[in-house]
Amino acid sequence: MLRGSDAHRKKNLFTKMAIPPRVRILLVLFGGFTVHFSLGTLFAYGNLAPYIASYIRNASHPHSITTGTTSLLYSVAVIGQGFSMALGGWLDRRIGPRLTTIAGSLIMSGGVMLSYFAIKVSFWFLLLTYGAMFGLGLGLAYIGPLACAIRWLPRWKGFSNGFILSGFGLGAVFTYLQTIYINPHNYPPEEEEGYFTHPDVLSRVPSSFLVFGGVHLVMLLGGALLLINPPAKGRSLSRPQMSNSIEPTSSIDSTLQGSPSPPSFGIQSVEDDAASARLSVSKEYDTSGEAGGGGGHGRGSNLLEPGGQKMYGTSSWTPNVITSLMPRQMVGTLGFCYLWLLLACGGTAVTAVVTMYKYFGQSFIKDDHFLAITGSTSAVFNSAGSLIMGALADKFNYKAGLVCMAAIMSALLLTMYTSVVVGKGMFFVWVCGLFFCVGGLFALFPTATARSFGSKYFATNYGILFTANSFSAALSAVITSFIHPRLPWYGYLFLNSGFCVVAFVAALLYRHRRYLPFLHRQERE
Repeated sequence: MLRGSDAHRKKNLFTKMAIPPRVRILLVLFGGFTVHFSLGTLFAYGNLAPYIASYIRNASHPHSITTGTTSLLYSVAVIGQGFSMALGGWLDRRIGPRLTTIAGSLIMSGGVMLSYFAIKVSFWFLLLTYGAMFGLGLGLAYIGPLACAIRWLPRWKGFSNGFILSGFGLGAVFTYLQTIYINPHNYPPEEEEGYFTHPDVLSRVPSSFLVFGGVHLVMLLGGALLLINPPAKGRSLSRPQMSNSIEPTSSIDSTLQGSPSPPSFGIQSVEDDAASARLSVSKEYDTSGEAGGGGGHGRGSNLLEPGGQKMYGTSSWTPNVITSLMPRQMVGTLGFCYLWLLLACGGTAVTAVVTMYKYFGQSFIKDDHFLAITGSTSAVFNSAGSLIMGALADKFNYKAGLVCMAAIMSALLLTMYTSVVVGKGMFFVWVCGLFFCVGGLFALFPTATARSFGSKYFATNYGILFTANSFSAALSAVITSFIHPRLPWYGYLFLNSGFCVVAFVAALLYRHRRYLPFLHRQERE
């Protein structure tokens, strides 16, 4: 047994040895970036698809498979990601981001390495390993780093999301690494059907899964070990601790800093009592015109207890507080419906870009290394889109970002076929522009979810919203397999541009609403 003074000295020693909070934040951001950098290999699928189709046609089954059919791998992976993200959000709240991310990392990297055997047997076995297992692991590992970063930096949701998701966008640099490994001598595909037949290229396809699967495992586990939630007391460095069921709006954080602790609202945690789920959150406060999407300072409104009685503040004014909606409350809101539609339509076009850009390029560009360089460079633009739009979401209304990204993406897809006439320079610029929009679009959705529905249930809520991406992947698979073969390239591009137009309209109709319980202004005597 340690005496009191010895125990106190030991406690002080451990306190001095502990990692400073600001360093811990940097480690969490770096760990999340590393995890998403590895997960971002999903965006490199478009480069890998022609190699997979070429190998299966020559050395596996079925021999009649096409590059368009192999896009099912991407669709199944995204479907698995969409459904496992909700599970990942649930696990994140119970076992923490580190263990959740490790579980997803093992499933994803295991699926990649098992593809070494699967591709030798049949495409359908590959669909199980590089499709389903890859997607399930991706979804589990995806949400933990984002939720962990938001807990540390609730005032900079856009920046933290954008920084981590920039790693996901940068993951497409694996396109060049794939080509250097599989086709180091830049053998061109055959002229008639556009598939590779050189034995040196085909022999490297199976082993590439072992090589890159091992790389993913090391990166994912290394990044996951850096993820840890902030201490229970003072969940972040940027605001005072408040009730579990409410959080201050970003527009008043600066007001709260340096001031006495906020008044005690006497509100029960939503989790503490099931009856508190009946807390009145139906009043929607429209802040669509405010920069940064922050709520204003409402006065004279009421907050109802679960029993229906008014609760009054103890000061002459009370700042707005946002209620973190539980998943079952969120799905019943109009804002969720618009965001879901926006992600579903935008995701359909994104799937077309990621899976088919190289296939389209091969129709008039015969330089495989140029296409790989295009894919790798687009990864930088994808990463930049995530970082820039995420940071701007903290300064301006993220709705404007959603509108702009959908509009620009629609215009690029509508005019992309012109690159057949203009040349590969235009193809390079247009692909980079499209991937910038992809990164920007997906960086804004986490911020929109956290700002609109609160941070407490962010992981689960965002996982539910991401089911829209599963729907878009399934729809894109149907279009690619059954409609695309009957359409010329310009028709396929026009169709996906139309989906972006629908996403653009949904973004315009979406009104940023925060679900705010207000405290009644104290009546002066």
